Amino acid sequence: MENWELLFQTEINHAYTARLEGNEGKARVCARRAANILIQQYFKEQQLYYSKNAIKNLTSLQSHIHPSHPAQGLITNLLLRVDENFKLPSGIDLVADVLQLKDFLFPH
Repeated sequence: MENWELLFQTEINHAYTARLEGNEGKARVCARRAANILIQQYFKEQQLYYSKNAIKNLTSLQSHIHPSHPAQGLITNLLLRVDENFKLPSGIDLVADVLQLKDFLFPH
């Protein structure tokens, strides 16, 4: 397993732990950090510029891939802001979304 894969898995594990502890906000943060690890590696392999900032990288990836690519919805979810009650719309699971994003960017 490569270093970025270990870092990614660590963030996913942190997200699951946070969720089990009832801290969905921290789980979302960990999911976005995991997404950033994926995107940085993807851009590195494509020899493209990437940032340290997760939101910038998500936005760049959204512009980079075709508008009809199935990952677009996942990226949109990862870019969502919480409402005044610190909640995302019902049915949005950023941890599941980032795991799907990994499958799109690094199919095995």
